[in-house]
Amino acid sequence: MRARCVIVPRGEGESARKKLSEAGLLRSDLSIRSDGSSVFLPVLDGPDPEYPVGTEEFEPATSRIKSYKEVAEVPEDMRALLPSSFDIIGDVAVFKLVDGLVPYASAIGKAMLAANNNLASAALDQGVEGEMRVRSLNVVAGRESTRTVHREYGIELELDPAQVYFSPRLAGERWRIAQLVEDGERVLDLFCGVGPFSILIAKRAAPSSVACVDANTHAIEFLRANIVRNRVTNAS
Repeated sequence: MRARCVIVPRGEGESARKKLSEAGLLRSDLSIRSDGSSVFLPVLDGPDPEYPVGTEEFEPATSRIKSYKEVAEVPEDMRALLPSSFDIIGDVAVFKLVDGLVPYASAIGKAMLAANNNLASAALDQGVEGEMRVRSLNVVAGRESTRTVHREYGIELELDPAQVYFSPRLAGERWRIAQLVEDGERVLDLFCGVGPFSILIAKRAAPSSVACVDANTHAIEFLRANIVRNRVTNAS
């Protein structure tokens, strides 16, 4: 059936779902769906949410896991310590745990995969390290590799969060900045990473050029691949 919904980048899907659920706006009778780059969350009529609103086709909700917390195999007295949010980068879940839950990281990762069919692997974030401030990731469930393709606002970014810095939580900020770029401007993107700002600006604005700089050689390799992947001609 066709229904009112909010449309958010995939990386913001879980946080948006939680906000809408807490506000009593999320419909439980329809299944959330995604087209790979965006998540469509069916909502009730009411106050306009903080996200773009549209109408889409939805399937009736079936009995399914509503949260990974329902199936995570951890001691009951520790269930309240399970993380309420985690990053989704492409098809990789990246999460942090309090010390007491670290021995159960594999069980928690498997629960995340069971609750989200779009995920292929789950990795424990053990903090950032080194001059490049890259996350130390330990894959605890699913596919062993953390290399993935992340989609937001119509662009695709190939990356490995174990080799480069990337935060899906900055998607909205990247979109905001891209909208500020005026036609014909020359843009310099210091610490460009794999190109989330650069490529979005090159695709969604009309700069004369976008110059990209980063000390991380892995990031530059991914950037070059992403320029080709997104058919960008005015960034380098």
